[in-house]
Amino acid sequence: LLIDITARTAEGVWLAIEADGPDHFRQPDDALTGPTQYRNRALAARGYVVVSVPYFKWNKLRGDAHQRQQYLRRLMKQALQQASTNSAAAAGSSAGQQSRPRLSSGVTTSSGRVRRIRKAA
Repeated sequence: LLIDITARTAEGVWLAIEADGPDHFRQPDDALTGPTQYRNRALAARGYVVVSVPYFKWNKLRGDAHQRQQYLRRLMKQALQQASTNSAAAAGSSAGQQSRPRLSSGVTTSSGRVRRIRKAA
């Protein structure tokens, strides 16, 4: 599994931030495709909280860095709240810091730019 961006919160929660382009959505309802849903479940099973950034919503914020920043913060907050609710409802859940998901590093070229990626084991 490839992750677009990984981050760790101050509380030790690992985030997988996914920039989901057109291939991640069905037409005409813009629901996530089966493979994208599988990816999200697989990342969650590895200890990540998945933050999906739909291209069609991101593109509406074009040219406004402040709105984009606020949008990302809102998505992360919602994902963390949902994950907290899910883990509290699950039997045998435990509080505390999560261990680091198993990762290996890699480098890829996207649109002529080299960027660091992480690959979930």
